[in-house]
Amino acid sequence: MAEPKSRGPVLVASNDLAEINRALAQLVEWIDELSGLRGNVHPFDSIDTTDDVIVDLATSGVVLKDTQARPHYWRVTVNTSGSLVTTDLGISKP
Repeated sequence: MAEPKSRGPVLVASNDLAEINRALAQLVEWIDELSGLRGNVHPFDSIDTTDDVIVDLATSGVVLKDTQARPHYWRVTVNTSGSLVTTDLGISKP
């Protein structure tokens, strides 16, 4: 279902400072939700792209988890001759 375009007016019941602050806090909350700063989190467990993925730091690379009974994490980088280099990072996610 599509999200509504408007949440309607922010009601201010009186002109005292506490009520105005409450109304402003509601507006800030709504703006933060629109900006993705608050509200429901939508984590992704994969990346799907049609573009290249570039790692510009020689000490970083793609990290993969193997299928051992006690899985290890492996960093895959490339050396100056173009060969792939794997480094065992251990059992803890880096």
